[in-house]
Amino acid sequence: MGTYLQHQTVTPYPGSASYDCAGLFGTTCANGTVNPKWRHNLRLSWDTPWNVLLSAQWRFIGPTTFDNNSSNPLLQGAESLANGTNESAPYYDAYNARIPGYSYLDLTAVWHALSNVEIRAGVTNVLDKDPPLSTNTHIGAGFGNGNTFPQVYDSLGRFIFVGATVDF
Repeated sequence: MGTYLQHQTVTPYPGSASYDCAGLFGTTCANGTVNPKWRHNLRLSWDTPWNVLLSAQWRFIGPTTFDNNSSNPLLQGAESLANGTNESAPYYDAYNARIPGYSYLDLTAVWHALSNVEIRAGVTNVLDKDPPLSTNTHIGAGFGNGNTFPQVYDSLGRFIFVGATVDF
């Protein structure tokens, strides 16, 4: 299952100029979230002859660039200031310029032990990949601790789970 974001046009108020936030992240675009143009989940499953279902899932979040560094004059320099330097507008932020594409691997097993008993186990983020970090606290304002995007990227790291279902 994949999603391609061709355009995410924003018009701040009626009659104002618009800008496109597809492929951008930051406070101006979509109120501080990440808007990659491409993201997907790809799951491969094997239902073995031993009553076990094995699955591997690849979660991918495409690359994005900082809205402040956009060529659109409505976005250029809207978030970063020169901070007392002699830097001229639009105050390009080189460190936070881009978040690369992120991939996560999840593994799951489901064992149908009896006709009414199912046991599940798995690991999400098998490779324990850390989320992207930002040095600008305003990028994370209002949706995290000021240095990442927990609503988009896996901020908990590797997660192991076990569960069972018993039907009576």
